[in-house]
Amino acid sequence: MTVAYISEFSDMAEDAKGRIMQVAEAGGKTPSQIVTFTSSSVQSIAFNKATRFIEIVCPSAMHYEIDADPTAVVSVSPLLPANTILYKGVSGTKQLKIACLDVA
Repeated sequence: MTVAYISEFSDMAEDAKGRIMQVAEAGGKTPSQIVTFTSSSVQSIAFNKATRFIEIVCPSAMHYEIDADPTAVVSVSPLLPANTILYKGVSGTKQLKIACLDVA
C-alpha cells in the first residue's frame, strides 16, 4: 500500500515589493488529503473550490492523472519519481481530482 500526500493551495506568496513569487503562500493553504492506493488506480476527493494549485508528494514512485473523473494508467499516465515534490495548477471551477497508481 502506498500513500500520496496532496496539499491544496489558493494563493501565491509576494515579496516585499508586491511581486508574485513562485512559492505557495503559507496562509493560503486549503484542506489537504492523503490518498492511499496500490496497483489499482484510486481517486482523491474533489479539490476545494478555492484551490488553484496542488503539491503532490509520495515516498514511492507513482503514476497520476488529474481530471474531473481521472484514472491513472501505467502505459500513459505521467510518472512521479519517489520522494519528489510536484506542483500542478488546477481550476476550482472544474471540481478536479487526482488518481494515483503504484508503479510496482
